[in-house]
Amino acid sequence: AVEPWEGVLTFLFFPALVFVAWRADVSTSSEEPRGLGVLAAEMTKEELAELESQVRKEHGLDLTEDQVAKFLSVMCGEGSSRAK
Repeated sequence: AVEPWEGVLTFLFFPALVFVAWRADVSTSSEEPRGLGVLAAEMTKEELAELESQVRKEHGLDLTEDQVAKFLSVMCGEGSSRAK
């Protein structure tokens, strides 16, 4: 059986637990796509240029380099997350 003081203590520590979990998630997530350096190392300049051209054709010519990199990492199966 749960005693009242245990229940109160649990509810008091719950916001702290949520905050710690949120901070851990924020600090591990990054705006930069991971693994793109490996992707670029395995491809020739021509292959990268072709993929970049395809991304810009499909998603707009005014994309920044970071946006193109994110699209490339998704297209190549990298940077995927179950959390999204």
